Amino acid sequence: MVIQPPSVSQELSRVVIVGPCGAGKTTMATEFAHVLQAAHLALDDLVWGAGWRRRSNSEFIAAIERETSATKWVVDGDYGEVIAREVWPKADLIIWLDYPPLVFIARLIVRELRNGLAHVEPWAGHLAHLRWLVGKVYRSLWQGRSLRNSLPGRLSRLAPEVPLLRLTSPAQARRYLREVAQVRGANADDSSGALANSARFMESW
Repeated sequence: MVIQPPSVSQELSRVVIVGPCGAGKTTMATEFAHVLQAAHLALDDLVWGAGWRRRSNSEFIAAIERETSATKWVVDGDYGEVIAREVWPKADLIIWLDYPPLVFIARLIVRELRNGLAHVEPWAGHLAHLRWLVGKVYRSLWQGRSLRNSLPGRLSRLAPEVPLLRLTSPAQARRYLREVAQVRGANADDSSGALANSARFMESW
């Protein structure tokens, strides 16, 4: 396992992005897929089938195998060792968004309050949503600790030849994405636009 930033000139076709809820995995994956002209595969989307029925493990694995048979993709999410065993060895790079808890929890709260409170009934609905949000914050904190404790070891077992890039701040993520875009001739400003917008709240801290 290589825990160091690979050269931005390295040929990338298949990238995995992991991190706790609120870190911005989906936003970065969307922008990275744009830069690489690759498919964006969100595991949160693949786990659900028609009619919002959660797929069984075998169905989920089959969907992942089908989607990752393509030559170019960016996957975001982490659904445990069984799924990682199917995806990680195929990757050219795994990006770990290892931000301080204050960063990803603040982003999570702002996102969920903005998206959730406007769509629930006043008072009772708001209280229910806030209780759900507290639970999500605890899960996100647990995810952050779990990744720090287990990710290097899991990668050593499952995909020891795949480089691991650890990014510790949204600014570092934006800078890396901009450098990759510049090397590939993409418009660096356009390619990192959504990522910059999503992190603008945190830049004031």
